[in-house]
Amino acid sequence: MRRWIKWLLGLVVLVSIGLWWAQRDVIPRPIRLAAGVNQSNDQRLARALARILTDRGYPTETVDAKGSKDSVDRLQLHQTDLAIVKGGATDLAGVEVVSPLYPDVLLLIVRRKLHIQHISELKSKKILIGSEFSGTNQLAIRILEHYRLKGEVRETDLFFKDLAQDQSADGALLATPLTNPDLIELMQTGEYELLPIDEAPALATLYPFFHTTSVPAGIFIGEGPVPRKNIQTLAIPCLLVGTAESSPRMISHVLDALFQHRMRLKFPTLYRQQEAAAWSLTSMHPAAHSYFDPYRGLSTAAAFLSSLSAIKELLVASLALFWLVVERSRRLQQRSLEAEIRSQKVRLSGFIGETINFERELLSHTRDRDFLDELYTRVTHLKVQALEELTHEALRSDQDFAVFLSQCRELIDRIRYNRDRLE
Repeated sequence: MRRWIKWLLGLVVLVSIGLWWAQRDVIPRPIRLAAGVNQSNDQRLARALARILTDRGYPTETVDAKGSKDSVDRLQLHQTDLAIVKGGATDLAGVEVVSPLYPDVLLLIVRRKLHIQHISELKSKKILIGSEFSGTNQLAIRILEHYRLKGEVRETDLFFKDLAQDQSADGALLATPLTNPDLIELMQTGEYELLPIDEAPALATLYPFFHTTSVPAGIFIGEGPVPRKNIQTLAIPCLLVGTAESSPRMISHVLDALFQHRMRLKFPTLYRQQEAAAWSLTSMHPAAHSYFDPYRGLSTAAAFLSSLSAIKELLVASLALFWLVVERSRRLQQRSLEAEIRSQKVRLSGFIGETINFERELLSHTRDRDFLDELYTRVTHLKVQALEELTHEALRSDQDFAVFLSQCRELIDRIRYNRDRLE
């Protein structure tokens, strides 16, 4: 039997070790990070992040994707560990946000020579909106549909930087940071102008990932400042996403590289850590919550300890009340006992008094046999009565009780002596 118990315990230990080994948090090697097409701003950030992680001992490689939709598909198929996507450009079901990265500004670029002043003038124009897998394409379609231009403009799947090569293109709709080097290079030619999205507040109301922003005058320098005045537009957050199964340790190291390595020097529009921590549009990965708010669990612990403190005070008060009740009950019992003892002592004094009377009667009737027999019976009854009534232990050990019993015994002995003499 003991052998079976030992084998069973050994099996339990082995199963426990196996479960721990299977469920331990393992950082992938290498970490695969999917981003947009080559030379995109998302790819630039991904490569910079990969270099930092690799230098820190966590080999990381970037994975070229056709766009946000393709990146999410690869992530769900476990072909990559993390992905950089444009928020609101594709369905994020099945993925969890690790961190917002920076705002992608929606820009509508047109050739200056066309003298286009409003987005409605784009009818029949050729506009570059990116490939169908890209986040830019999906966002551009929403803008065109809102302005009822879908099907009215000639859409092409080229990206905005192809404007310089494709002279037949009239403009481009894109979502990118204002610090994108390709965008700066294009705008410095002085051949392009930015159109405002005048219904930006309406679009921001309809689509939760959109928020209104403005492009400051002169942010690009071409033939004079571009734009000439602040223009209204929209922005969306670029997101770093993973899955529920993503390694918490991996996420922690990635976020540490992102926010603790002066990345803002290379990517000025990168969100600060405090701004990223305030993300609320969608659920965030639990490991990201822990990174941004390391004391998050302590609030629960503090509340628990506070409740324990309140329970402790209640317990102390309850114990104090219980002690008072017990002490009160003990005092009442003590008083009742003392009263009972006093009553029995009074009764004992009465019994002793009766034995004294018996003594007097015996002195005057020493030769009366009938009286002696009666007195013997009376003394015996008195003794039995006293033993039945005076039951308390404290009284039984009292000296007066001993005196009473001694008197009874002496009386009985004297009565027997006198009866014997009369025979």
